Amino acid sequence: MPLTHAPRSAQWFLLATALALYAVAALAQEPSPAPLTGPAGEPGLTLRYFECDVDTVLDLDSLDDYTETVVDAIALPEDARDDYFGLEFFGAIDIAEAGEYTFYTTSDDGSRLYIGKSLVVQNDYPHGATEKSGAIALQAGRYPLYVAYFEGVVDQVLEVAWEGPGIEKGPIPSDRFTQHEKVVSFLVTPSPPPSWSGLSWTSPSRSPSTPGMAKGWPSSMRSSPRCSRSTIPPCWTSLP
Repeated sequence: MPLTHAPRSAQWFLLATALALYAVAALAQEPSPAPLTGPAGEPGLTLRYFECDVDTVLDLDSLDDYTETVVDAIALPEDARDDYFGLEFFGAIDIAEAGEYTFYTTSDDGSRLYIGKSLVVQNDYPHGATEKSGAIALQAGRYPLYVAYFEGVVDQVLEVAWEGPGIEKGPIPSDRFTQHEKVVSFLVTPSPPPSWSGLSWTSPSRSPSTPGMAKGWPSSMRSSPRCSRSTIPPCWTSLP
């Protein structure tokens, strides 16, 4: 049966399935991040706590009112309020053995997990407690880690787990975390304004055969009595 003739619920299911497959394929094609170089930072992760009403962690980047501290695990702070807040955890994670690693977030509401600048787990929308996962191939070394979370109303849940070579699924041990600057940003940098330094202001030339009219204008405009010198738009031309 053609998709256009399918029940609306089936259309939504097929669309959601197609989008999910596209996201998985795009993630699989993304190159793995490179390990960090240089000495490791102090133990722990940086935690930023926001009191805000958002429905995606992407909005946290635009907020500058937060408290910041260092923690040893990814978990909900004990002093967080019940509703309307957001969290960012960032630092570095130590990968002891090369191979494929799977990361999980279980959250209520939304969450995301990045290794380097690669999105590994996308669980970022308002919902009840939901687990999502993603896999990434990593070499041995340290990698930037970023986990973001937001809470709307009712329950609050945030759990992060992993599994990989020689590692059964479970929480990430605190001794794998070291401090490192945040490398993920969702802010869009605006394009710079155009430069006018190489331009000069001139008026279009006038046609000798049609006084007051610009060359190249359509004949319908050249014959219009309302077209006069004052209505001819100026133009920019490049300086030699």
